[in-house]
Amino acid sequence: MAQYVITIDGLAGSGKSTAARNLARRLGFVHLNSGALFRAVAHLALQSGANLEVDEEITALAEQLSFDFSLDADGQTVFTVNGDKLSEELTNPTVSEAASKIATLKKLRQVLSGIQRNFGKSKNIVAEGRDAGSVVFKHSAYKFYLTADLAERARRRQHELGQASTQAVMHDLAARDSRDTSRAIDPALPAPDAILIDTTALGPVEVVERVCELLKKKGFPVP
Repeated sequence: MAQYVITIDGLAGSGKSTAARNLARRLGFVHLNSGALFRAVAHLALQSGANLEVDEEITALAEQLSFDFSLDADGQTVFTVNGDKLSEELTNPTVSEAASKIATLKKLRQVLSGIQRNFGKSKNIVAEGRDAGSVVFKHSAYKFYLTADLAERARRRQHELGQASTQAVMHDLAARDSRDTSRAIDPALPAPDAILIDTTALGPVEVVERVCELLKKKGFPVP
């Protein structure tokens, strides 16, 4: 039986994580967070002292890991690595920065993309990332790309991370945007057939409602 794959891409602070998580919960789908894969690898690479710039070294580490995204009894997606649940470890700013760096590694991206595609073959998923629609699941019929202006994205990240300086967050976001969108391997750009949604003036509930409206127009069975 064919599985449904919905992709939600966007830059940091665009609201894609919240939208993907809430949409998956509404549909009863697994929330596949590609960023969690990269952050998990980055976290373990930092712990082991691996060189973040050596593709073969980081990829070999990733290939030793067993990842899973599954639904718990409450319909929430649980992410595990080698059977262990990771959550707080992955939100550390140092880990996020390291994840952004290793995301430029070609072999690593190929391995993690393959892992994501395997999940898409066996489960109904809402895949969140920066190239979920343009690269990983480019044949999906349901693709969305969330945008928001830099100031609003910085405000959201500041609230999320508890940092004091909005200017510092804006500076970090701008640098990350440049790195993610200009990288030679799978740049973080919307797929040609993705539907763009500007979330600058939208709350989390409004974003999901907008996505559901668009899914219905495409014939998707939204409950």
